[in-house]
Amino acid sequence: MKSDFKLTSDIKLVGTFVFRDDGDGCLTSKYINVGLDSPLVEAAKRISNPTPEVKFTGEYSSIWLDDIYVPKAATLTISLSRNDYYILRWTTTNGNLIFEGQGMIIQDLLIGSFWQ
Repeated sequence: MKSDFKLTSDIKLVGTFVFRDDGDGCLTSKYINVGLDSPLVEAAKRISNPTPEVKFTGEYSSIWLDDIYVPKAATLTISLSRNDYYILRWTTTNGNLIFEGQGMIIQDLLIGSFWQ
């Protein structure tokens, strides 16, 4: 299957993530950025879900620690592509894109990478 993702020279890989669905509208995650020695954490709470039958999808309020341990917040939107992989977009409250990523389900975990 062909991906919608197009690799261009202006895309900067930031890191990789793994999300666990805690079953109550909460996601917990560990992620690691390129160049870091150890993983950091992210947590998200679902605020809307237009497709509740599809695990992980929806809009979340998300907070994470950056590489200098400063908390950051964003809206995380997770959707399922027509090719059965997940598309993730972290945006500011004004709708400006912070990161985007792709992932897939492996053993009930959403695993993938994200970039700027």
